[in-house]
Amino acid sequence: MLASGSDDHSVRVWKFNADSLLANLSSTQVLWGAQGAVWDVAWSPDGSRLAAASTNSNVLVWSVADGGMLGGQPPEVLKGHTDMVWCLVWSPDGTKLVSGSQDGTARVWEVYSDGWINPDSVQTVQLGENDYASSITFHPSGSLVAMTMVESQCTWVYPVTQDGLLVAENAQVVSGHAGV
Repeated sequence: MLASGSDDHSVRVWKFNADSLLANLSSTQVLWGAQGAVWDVAWSPDGSRLAAASTNSNVLVWSVADGGMLGGQPPEVLKGHTDMVWCLVWSPDGTKLVSGSQDGTARVWEVYSDGWINPDSVQTVQLGENDYASSITFHPSGSLVAMTMVESQCTWVYPVTQDGLLVAENAQVVSGHAGV
């Protein structure tokens, strides 16, 4: 399944036949509940959860039910950001979800082995005065997180501890992009 977000406040889930992707791509489900435009979506590494970044300052997380469809349950709503959430990413092992917001913070959310997500973020990282992340990615090993910043037009690289927390005091700036 694929997923996409939109400024119509929805997330669409697309099912496809892997043998003929484009010929059989169809919207199979529309998920509502964002109460704002959805700028980013991300599947958990095991495909059991779908997270969405919303302009209403929340992160939404849906669970996939048996049979490969998202359940009829409302999404989990992760609150804590105070402005639009632009981006998010799951850690490679699926134990953390990191979100970046226009409020100038990144939040690390803990995902427990039973799939429950701690609604109180485990860590909040201040990204810089009047700056925010437009994209976030984990290194495949899970040992680094890179965030591309909008205003400063640079990328911050954060080491990640064994517990999945970002080490802000050891972050390094890499530059080279001429825009965001």
